[in-house]
Amino acid sequence: MKRVLALALLTLATISPVLGQVTGKQGSKASKSEQEVQRLEKEYFDAFFRGDMATLDRLLVDDYMQTDPFARVESKAGLPQALASRKARGIKLLSYTMEDVAVRVYGNAAVLTALVTWTAQAAGQENTRSLRFTSVWVTGRRGWLRVAYQGTLVSQE
Repeated sequence: MKRVLALALLTLATISPVLGQVTGKQGSKASKSEQEVQRLEKEYFDAFFRGDMATLDRLLVDDYMQTDPFARVESKAGLPQALASRKARGIKLLSYTMEDVAVRVYGNAAVLTALVTWTAQAAGQENTRSLRFTSVWVTGRRGWLRVAYQGTLVSQE
């Protein structure tokens, strides 16, 4: 699977200047693949907020990697522990909104970028944060699967 991810990323790097002009133009109707990736991203966030590891497992490739907003790198295998840690620390995710969503499809790979704002509660206090993120998806026999994610906190200035 690492070869597939490396190939997908290499393909994106070499063909994105050309295909980016064709797919995902502003004002054009989103393709079926773009709509599906956007739907699956929402399904991922819903499952993450619920702590639904079964759904996350279905949506992620086995060698999935993510870099969270605090520069921590996490694999798919580490997600159950991360979700348990969140629960043990009393952090409850209350709500989120996603906006500025853009999906670019390059053959069997797609890149989704967006702004997500979420509200969480910890120690009786609510806190709202925003981050910009990028997720990479590939499609194959199992349909679209998330292969990578990177999020960056938006300054609260």
